[in-house]
Amino acid sequence: MPDLPLQGRFYRYTGRDERKRRAIAEKNLFVSEAARRANQIIADRPYEIQQISFALIASDIGCDVEIVRRALGDGGYNGRTFRVTQEDRAALEPYRTKVE
Repeated sequence: MPDLPLQGRFYRYTGRDERKRRAIAEKNLFVSEAARRANQIIADRPYEIQQISFALIASDIGCDVEIVRRALGDGGYNGRTFRVTQEDRAALEPYRTKVE
């Protein structure tokens, strides 16, 4: 099982084409936002076993599901499953949005 909080896998481009650099920078903004949103969803749910849907996160942040799938991959085609321990809960505390 993966360590939480999730970190996105960023795109890399070292070429000189400015148009490609801008496109990669835009995708990387979505990668950051996808990781933040996934961590937020996991932190707000009280369950030990949780699933996240790549399509739901893509819809929430307004990007293509393929970007989210690549950023948060290592799961199935549609999403990932996590076991959230007490240590993970402590690490995810900054992402919580619900106040009890």
